[in-house]
Amino acid sequence: MNWVRKDCHMHIILGQLGHHGLSCNRSAGRLYRHGAINDIFRRALASASIPAQLEPPGFFRDDGKRPDGMTIVPWSMGRALVCDATCVVTLAASHLPSTSQKAAAAAESAQMLKRRKYSVICNDYVFAALAFETLGPWCSDTKNFINIVSQKLVLTSGDPRAGVY
Repeated sequence: MNWVRKDCHMHIILGQLGHHGLSCNRSAGRLYRHGAINDIFRRALASASIPAQLEPPGFFRDDGKRPDGMTIVPWSMGRALVCDATCVVTLAASHLPSTSQKAAAAAESAQMLKRRKYSVICNDYVFAALAFETLGPWCSDTKNFINIVSQKLVLTSGDPRAGVY
């Protein structure tokens, strides 16, 4: 059985599994997931005593959009960290050929796209693309970022288990 979503500007047929709702621009869950990722990013850095700001004012990409977050203090080699997050749909028709062959293929693809968008700032800032898939896999940038924050949490708190949480 198929349903047509009438309030969606795309007027597409949803199908029995309803995957369209994961990526539709009119889906409330899409914005919630993105906001949750950014909030976790900021809180994790705050726990490691690294001040960060979401959507830093006055900092724009070439297309006029702001990154999702930025550290206020240097992250590495005297440069601040700039992050941009995305959550891609693992089962989207455009990703299915790659995600059915390799875990995290859609997240890695999203990471590459983010890196291209931010290539201009890479000389002045450390950039991390935080790319996740709806079914769980993370891109390599995200894994590296989480590992570094985990190490900083252990150093800050003195608790060897702090990075696990």
